[in-house]
Amino acid sequence: MDTLLSKLTNLAYELFGVILPGIFALVSIGLLWAALGPVVELWSASQIPALNASLLSRIDTLDGTARVAAVSCLVVSLYLLGQALNWVSRGIPDQSGKSDSRLRRIFHLLRLRFPKPQASFDTSLTRLFDAAAAKLSPDGAPLLWREFYPVAKALISQHVKYSLVATYQNKYTLHRTLAAVSVALFWASFLSAVGCLVTRALVGGDHMTPNWLLLVVLLVASLGAVAGFYSSYLYTWRLFGDSIVTESYFLLYGPKLPSVQEEKA
Repeated sequence: MDTLLSKLTNLAYELFGVILPGIFALVSIGLLWAALGPVVELWSASQIPALNASLLSRIDTLDGTARVAAVSCLVVSLYLLGQALNWVSRGIPDQSGKSDSRLRRIFHLLRLRFPKPQASFDTSLTRLFDAAAAKLSPDGAPLLWREFYPVAKALISQHVKYSLVATYQNKYTLHRTLAAVSVALFWASFLSAVGCLVTRALVGGDHMTPNWLLLVVLLVASLGAVAGFYSSYLYTWRLFGDSIVTESYFLLYGPKLPSVQEEKA
């Protein structure tokens, strides 16, 4: 059972950190493709058709082999996109020691910089961390967070049945990666809007008009999603660190609660 739970935990990380962001990215690509309309055909020299109801109806006419190939390509693309976005969004620790405003934070994100928060847990839990870090230390000197984190996580995974550590880790990974998807969608929408204006000025013609309403909605919504998902990432990151500190402290210093068998007796 423990082995099964461990495998399910690993699969949960893949689901929240790779697969769901990949699906989000593919949906974003589809929405942008639909928003561009006939402009896609012009830019691709008629190699890529416009995404509309006519194209979707043609998918139903594919035979079994073609459908399997299309689904296989979709799954591989989804996974590779999710992995790439997860890697891009990992970021580096913020060493500035300053609490940036939301606008400044969005500016950094739009430059594809995803700084991690400087603090790994709330400062009010410092006493608990110091006590647990000293208890786990081989020589009595309190461990640093980088030393404490893997040891405490291993301890929690072995002795806490319903830990929140994996839950918050999956959540902050998902929200961080979705922030990266939103950044990519913002720049893709912005550059597409500029490209459509340039194309209309050079080529002209009403038939080369994209769906401006959907394009503007994507532009505004992606910018809001950048701020929202990254703020949620910072929040769940802090809860992740808080859970490691509190759960490890409870294991090391908390009261020894009776087991279920002892309570029944």
